[in-house]
Amino acid sequence: MDVKPDKTCPKCASTDYRFRGRKPVDANEKKALPAGTETKYQCAACGHQWKVRVAA
Repeated sequence: MDVKPDKTCPKCASTDYRFRGRKPVDANEKKALPAGTETKYQCAACGHQWKVRVAA
């Protein structure tokens, strides 16, 4: 069984974050990125915002 680690803020490593949004994204040939889903988060501790992109 695979266990995924908790998400943490890339700036301060806090595990207290908020989901901000999710959207489908098209493939980007210039950057060699496949189509997928982009999810935005915001850290509740330091306010840092980041995006996580997952291939479809």
